[in-house]
Amino acid sequence: MSGRRVRREPLLSFWIRRYNKNMKKITDQMTESTIDLADEMQQVITSAEEKIESTINPMRQNIVRRFPTAFLLAVTFGVSITFLE
Repeated sequence: MSGRRVRREPLLSFWIRRYNKNMKKITDQMTESTIDLADEMQQVITSAEEKIESTINPMRQNIVRRFPTAFLLAVTFGVSITFLE
């Protein structure tokens, strides 16, 4: 043997690098999961909005046709309150 020593990395440095790699991996997984969850929530909200709008829209149009005076009074009241503030 030549008597040459192989310099090894300190054990603490090894564990720190390993911890950093694991944390990066965990952070990436959490980010991906959060983005997927946000996308799914957006799809559910969009679907609910479409269903509610399709249900309410005919009723809204029917109320305007059946009670035009009440509708005009409500709009006038809303506009006047807006400008008086």
